[in-house]
Amino acid sequence: TGTGTSHGILFTSNSGSNSLTNSGTISKGDSRPWLSAIRVNDNSTVSNITNTSTGTIKVSGATSGASGIRVDIENSILTELDNAGAISSTATGGGIAYGVNALNTGSITTLTNSGSITSEGPKAYGIAYWASASEITNSGIIEATSTGESSNAYGFRLGNYSLTTFNNSGTITASTHGISNSGTITNLTLSLIHI
Repeated sequence: TGTGTSHGILFTSNSGSNSLTNSGTISKGDSRPWLSAIRVNDNSTVSNITNTSTGTIKVSGATSGASGIRVDIENSILTELDNAGAISSTATGGGIAYGVNALNTGSITTLTNSGSITSEGPKAYGIAYWASASEITNSGIIEATSTGESSNAYGFRLGNYSLTTFNNSGTITASTHGISNSGTITNLTLSLIHI
């Protein structure tokens, strides 16, 4: 559990061979804005983050943005994210909750989820990409829950970017959009989406 900062674990200005495997709990809980359980930023490269079936990555209580895993700024790259456990985020007030997000020239090349990725807040995104990516494979649960009357929730949100492949044999649940796409998804295979 990270204390005194906005992040449980922070990769910043890291190059070379960086990877992380979690079988326990990585958490950040605080009543401050922009919290992340894991953040990759400022021109960092991380080859792999694996959250095993016993692993929990969570953030709670953020008054603005809350991210379970966030990749952003200066072409930061997470090459592979493999989740078999639980990734979750909750935000309060006027906050936005992201289970996993990539933005501001940060990217996640491949994401594989056989566990759960969930978010809950006035506005919520299970997975949000404002960046191009190669592949997302979901055989687990992606869920976004809005707690605001006039706000909304997205299971997966792609901005004006490209995603080569999205394979879903699991469940995507959101109160507004299971999948919201402003870009291009080249190969799309879907099973269960609940709105």
